[in-house]
Amino acid sequence: ESDEYVEITNDSKSTVDISGYSVVSLNHHGTPDETEMAKFTFPTPTELTPRQTVRVYTNEDHPESGGYSFDRGIQIWNNKGGKGVLMNRAG
Repeated sequence: ESDEYVEITNDSKSTVDISGYSVVSLNHHGTPDETEMAKFTFPTPTELTPRQTVRVYTNEDHPESGGYSFDRGIQIWNNKGGKGVLMNRAG
């Protein structure tokens, strides 16, 4: 579904640089699956101010929520709670 998304929120009191961080989908075992994995990497520069939330959509562009998209034509998350992780630059 093109309108599905994941939200990333900065819950700290400081600005956080997430440039190079990646959102990665997990398979049913809870691990990244290289054959089916969806991965989005935040461009440089990407900073989140305190309490700021951005969304990464499957296949839509919404500038009001960050403008980020996996640009995939197929669904990533199942409607029963698909899982993903936010990975830092080191993985």
